[in-house]
Amino acid sequence: MDFKAELTARETRFIARQQMFFVASAPLASDGHVNLSPKGLESFVILDDNTDTSEEVPS
Repeated sequence: MDFKAELTARETRFIARQQMFFVASAPLASDGHVNLSPKGLESFVILDDNTDTSEEVPS
């Protein structure tokens, strides 16, 4: 897996065009759990090359 320190302008434009995608996170510890959430429209925003934000909607 490739990890990047920042997004390129091309990647930012690609993300902005998507209507829906999934964001996942996982802890470094083996006893944690993976969180996979669908995101769409305005719920995920790229703030700059190093920062994104997403709206958390309670289930």
